[in-house]
This record gives sequence, C-alpha cells and structure tokens, in this order.
Amino acid sequence: MAEEQLMDSTLLAGIFGLIGTIIGSLIAGIYSYKGSKNAAERNIEVQNKVLTEAKELEDEKKREIIKTYAKLIYLDLLTAVFEGFQFLKGVARPNVGNAPPLLPMYHEYGKAITFISSEFNADELTLINKLYGIIEKIRHDIINLNYITNSFDLIRFNFLLLEVEVFGEKYSKIMSLDGNMITKDYLIYELHGKYKKIFDKLIELSDIR
Repeated sequence: MAEEQLMDSTLLAGIFGLIGTIIGSLIAGIYSYKGSKNAAERNIEVQNKVLTEAKELEDEKKREIIKTYAKLIYLDLLTAVFEGFQFLKGVARPNVGNAPPLLPMYHEYGKAITFISSEFNADELTLINKLYGIIEKIRHDIINLNYITNSFDLIRFNFLLLEVEVFGEKYSKIMSLDGNMITKDYLIYELHGKYKKIFDKLIELSDIR
C-alpha cells in the first residue's frame, strides 16, 4: 500500500513537472515570439523611415533640377522677347549701335524641356519648342551675318515673327512705346494669354521673385 502511494506520488510529481516544463516552454516561446515580432516590426519601421528619407531627398533633388531648368528656359525666352523689341525699336547699344544682339540660349534646352515636361501640357510644350525654334533661327542668322555687306532685314523679320507670336495683337501697342519704356516686367504683363500662362508657370517653378 505504501509502495503504491509512493508510486502515485512519484507519478504525479513527474506529471506536474512535465506540465510545468511544457508551460514554461510555452511561456518562453510566446515571449520569444513577441520579442522577435517586435524586433521585426522595429526593423521594418527603420527600413521604411530610411526609404522615406531617401525618397524625400530624391524628390528634393528633382525639384532643384526642375527649378534650375525652369529658370534657364524663362531667362532664354524673356531675354529673346526683350532684346527683340530693343532691336526692332532701334535702341542703340554701347559700341555696337543698332546691330542685332546675339541671343543667349541654353544649348541643351531640349533636355531642360523634357525634364520639366510633367509640369506642362502638350500644347504648352509645343509652344515652348516653337519659341526656341525661332530663337535658334535668329541666332543662326546673327552668327552668319556679314555686318559689312548684309542688311538686318532677315533678322528683323524673324524678331517680328517672335514678337507677334508671343504678344499677338498687343505687338503694335508695345511698338508704339518709347524703347526705354519697354521693360521686362512690362513685357511679362502684356504677354498673350497662352504665353502668359507658360511664363507664370516658369516663374513659379524657378522661384524667381
């Protein structure tokens, strides 16, 4: 009888010990799982933060490039229309008199236009390219001009095309002004509607004040 009781006690102790071991393992497993899960979540959070910061840096870099290209295009176009009126009005320049000025132009303007293309619709991009086409023609004629034997008639005609394209019916009004009254700010104000919208976008993108 005593032996049976001893065996029962030993068996129960073994069972309780086994149960305790199992429960302990389960608890340890649960905490280990939670720890691994928390670590994984922290890793994912860190990775997402790094990716977000990298994207923000990439977006900032892209914005800066767009800003630079928009400014280059804006200055090219504005300088062309301003110098065009100065030439057409016969405003004399130091040392060169009434000779047509060689317009500055960013030679990779096609690349610049492509980079900012997401900010403009197809019609606006066509107009920008159209203006650059006229400017290139004017530059070509000036570069190949013989200042002794050639007249400025062809260049004058091309400048006329540029101004009528950009200002429309306002061209005559502007030409009636004294040359010294035709400022760049005034020209921007008088731009034809479709070009005014383009210039406004370029000003906004380039952050020109």
